[in-house]
Amino acid sequence: MRAFLKRCLRQTRNWRTRAALGRRSMAGRIVLASTWDFPNPTHAYAYQEMLGLMDLGRMELGLDVCVLYGHRCPSQDVAARFAPLLQRAFALETLQSIHDADLRHLDHHHPGKVDAFLQRVGAATGRSLAALRADPMISRASTFTRLCELANARYLQSWFFYDQSFMTMFAAQVLGIPRGISCHVDHVLDDHPWKLVPLQLATADLVLAISNRTREELLHLGGPDCAPRILVKRIGVAADLLRPVRARRTRTNNTFQLVSICRLEPKKGLLTLVDACELLRQRGRRFRVRLVGGEDPGVPTSAAFAAAVRQRIASLQLGDLVTLEGPVGNDGIPAVLAAADAFVAPYVELDSGDKDGIPTAIVEAMATGLPIVCSRVGAIAEAVTDGEQGLMVPQRDAAALAAAIERLADDTLLWNRLSAGAARRFDEEFDCRVTDRELHARVRKLVSR
Repeated sequence: MRAFLKRCLRQTRNWRTRAALGRRSMAGRIVLASTWDFPNPTHAYAYQEMLGLMDLGRMELGLDVCVLYGHRCPSQDVAARFAPLLQRAFALETLQSIHDADLRHLDHHHPGKVDAFLQRVGAATGRSLAALRADPMISRASTFTRLCELANARYLQSWFFYDQSFMTMFAAQVLGIPRGISCHVDHVLDDHPWKLVPLQLATADLVLAISNRTREELLHLGGPDCAPRILVKRIGVAADLLRPVRARRTRTNNTFQLVSICRLEPKKGLLTLVDACELLRQRGRRFRVRLVGGEDPGVPTSAAFAAAVRQRIASLQLGDLVTLEGPVGNDGIPAVLAAADAFVAPYVELDSGDKDGIPTAIVEAMATGLPIVCSRVGAIAEAVTDGEQGLMVPQRDAAALAAAIERLADDTLLWNRLSAGAARRFDEEFDCRVTDRELHARVRKLVSR
């Protein structure tokens, strides 16, 4: 009985979703899809791009926006400014009867389109057409595509190369809708069977790379033919709550206050930071470090790394100097940054190739005028130039990291210069009003063609 009632509830939600998407859709919509689990407070940069596309659609193109996702997550840690996205978010119900009906609809109303695309998928995966049509991912993609059709989608945009981007690619190919994909760093990871990065790059109308390094990696994977469709689009941050922190920023007189805001995962290099703190204590330095961020739920490597960081802090008896504070919501970040003298990013590249691109937390810190002390890894050098916005050190080098922190703490003139340089570079390159310009120009052309 419980299973029957749950099925009825999901059927009812599905009907309501389709009715809502079908209403007031004559002009069309921009359909957005970031990750199956939505929302996620660590994806603020993606949601900021979504807000920009929503403004573009409604103010210039006459199009509304909807967000499609699989599983709804709690939203209390998500910035208040993203509320309009939450209000336009619709769940994709995963009932096989729904999927089967949607696939039959696509076969009937778009004859040959599904199989034509699946043949390209088969060529990339070595799987037969029959096996692909029976796969749960294709079932979900069929329902995603039907929802896009009901929404009268005029443009599709996804982030990262996971489930949602495959579904978006499927929908774009079957319905003939222009599509963009925002690329961060996961394109180099072999961690999902449906990534199909070369096929994604070959079929996308617009590819957004967060850095020049990302662009070169994508060209290596997709070949030169995709070059005209790749746009280097920096992570854009809304500065309304961050920029005012600059006016109040002053150096603390005694204890140098450091902050690192990140998820607790191996590529963040926090063990190196803890070791650097031990060196600073041995030298009699006065400092405090706040490690702000939590584990990735259900990710064993994140839980193991968090445990290792806690153990290292305890074994070195640094608990009075280094504090693990857990995550803060998006709206709590300005206050955390306002209380710091420098932002520390000791990030590393893992053997798997996993690394940060240009982390949003670094960009947010620059917006408030915080100097950055960071590793020379990933694409961070495209945001921080050594001696201009911060100090850069080799990854996994605790001695070099400690020396850079000491240098910044001792040299007020250097601190002032790096603070001003960080704020200036943010204004010139990372304010979302700057980063969105070319993206919106490309989307206008795709929608109007």
